[in-house]
Amino acid sequence: MLDIVALVRTTVSKKPFIISVIGAGGKTTCIERIAEEVRRQGKKAAVVTTTHMWIPEKYSAVGRSWEESVKQMKEEGIVYCGLAAESEGKMVFPGQEGYQAICSAADVVLVEADGAKEMPVKFPDWSREPVIPENTDEIILVFGLSALGRPPGEVCHRWALCRALLDKEELDKEKGPDKEKGTEGKPNPITAQKIMDKELLLFLLQYGYLRRLRLRFPKLPPLVLLNQADDEEKRRDGEWIRTKLEECGLICRVVQCKSP
Repeated sequence: MLDIVALVRTTVSKKPFIISVIGAGGKTTCIERIAEEVRRQGKKAAVVTTTHMWIPEKYSAVGRSWEESVKQMKEEGIVYCGLAAESEGKMVFPGQEGYQAICSAADVVLVEADGAKEMPVKFPDWSREPVIPENTDEIILVFGLSALGRPPGEVCHRWALCRALLDKEELDKEKGPDKEKGTEGKPNPITAQKIMDKELLLFLLQYGYLRRLRLRFPKLPPLVLLNQADDEEKRRDGEWIRTKLEECGLICRVVQCKSP
């Protein structure tokens, strides 16, 4: 996780510095590691969510006032603040007043801005997700390499949306010379894909997230973390994806958030 530590050390140039973490396959762990590094440096970190997030065992001020949340952050260095969700054990957004208050007091605010039902990869429905605050300074896009070699429907949240796009791309391809200008070099989708391979995972990243992020946040290219590089084969496939993304000018790292 040296890449995340380096991120905190080199890019936090203002207060508050807002980092929104999206995607799947290790967002919460990524946030925990960054928050601990911020605390180790003697700064204050606040964690919120714009969706739903499990309440941690440590540093929780969920359900308390924003004044109490700020006080706890100043005393302990880290605070998770928000309202208690109806579903037991989860937290939700603290409300705009609470969010602004915690932003005013923290050095770094970490926002879990996406949900994936604990699956390692995702194809988002951009009509409602991810929910990235407009004051975001850095976007981290996490994807889990543990999805590789497994059936897409078992490892990809909202796989039906991706499958619909794959079917459309295949239909467009069959139209021949009338294909849209500028589509050279597109991934070659296989509608009957039975396992998640590196090409399909790259397709999820590019067509699920990166194209939309480029339109919505043109000045904030995301840092892509390919997490769960737990063995040599996954790391090798992750490095192939990293190379493809870096050819497009993106920063990408192959990492293992949790200790082996």
